Amino acid sequence: MSTDPGAQDGAVPPDATADPEGTADASPPALPEQIHQHATARLAAIIDEWQQARDALLRG
Repeated sequence: MSTDPGAQDGAVPPDATADPEGTADASPPALPEQIHQHATARLAAIIDEWQQARDALLRG
């Protein structure tokens, strides 16, 4: 659900639309190793933000 009042729920994003020949304009799927590395990096960033917020709350 979007917070943009002009956006339609369920609308296809412009970058996911098909070109005039009907083929999808999408990149090839990522390898499992790439997905794992990306997820691990995101998790590390989330943990770091959580620890900073926790420390700030504990300081008071």
